[in-house]
Amino acid sequence: MQQIEGRVYTKETLREEDWSDGAFFNCRFEGCFFRGANLSGIYTKSCRFIGCDFSFAYLNESVHEYTAFENCDFSAASLFGAQLRQCKCVGSVFTGANITGLVLQGGNYSYAVLTDCDLRKMDLHNACFAHANMQNCNLQKANLQECDLSHALLQGADLSKADLRGARLEGVDVARLKFNQTKIELEQAATIAEMLGCVF
Repeated sequence: MQQIEGRVYTKETLREEDWSDGAFFNCRFEGCFFRGANLSGIYTKSCRFIGCDFSFAYLNESVHEYTAFENCDFSAASLFGAQLRQCKCVGSVFTGANITGLVLQGGNYSYAVLTDCDLRKMDLHNACFAHANMQNCNLQKANLQECDLSHALLQGADLSKADLRGARLEGVDVARLKFNQTKIELEQAATIAEMLGCVF
């Protein structure tokens, strides 16, 4: 297993490299091209990827801790069984990505694009999705407790049997959400009622 620490990569095409099972610590990648690369099983900690292209890349079973993926493109990438622990993915695009078995622990996904993603039964508690585009997401039975969903685009999202207790919903168009046995707190129920134009 190759271990790399403190390296800086700028606008490099790295898709021909076999990064599988490598370990990266405190590295910085800016504007790099990983399209279609094999990154399965890699481990990153405290790294920073800025504006990198991971489209069609394989990140299966990879583990990332306290790593930032800012404005990165994961379109059609495979994140099967990957783990994102307290990562920062602000503005990143996950449309069409395979996220089966993805483990997401906290972190910041503000302004991320997650349209049509299947997030069923995922434990997403304490994560920040403020201003994220989550239209038509399948969030059935997802744990969204204490999540920041403020101003997120959730039109068409299915929240059947999801747990929204403690989640922030300011600026969300709740009229276009699919609720069915969704868990909420009394205070949230009052807020949602006000958003729908109800009076008490």
